Amino acid sequence: MDGEQELFYPHVAAFVEDRLIYLYTRRLGQQFIWCPEWYRHAEALSRLDSIWRAWEHLRLDPATGMSVW
Repeated sequence: MDGEQELFYPHVAAFVEDRLIYLYTRRLGQQFIWCPEWYRHAEALSRLDSIWRAWEHLRLDPATGMSVW
């Protein structure tokens, strides 16, 4: 594991529960809402895992990392 950076979040669930759900909030009554059991949806899990991995990589870029993310 030489050269690999330590992850800020140990897994995608920690990333979603600590950061992402606060960025994508939905009010009840709108067409789309955040499913509290998102981890049971394969498509959501695949996409969220990709978002988490991109965030982990780009958070280390001091110039434009978070802007790119």
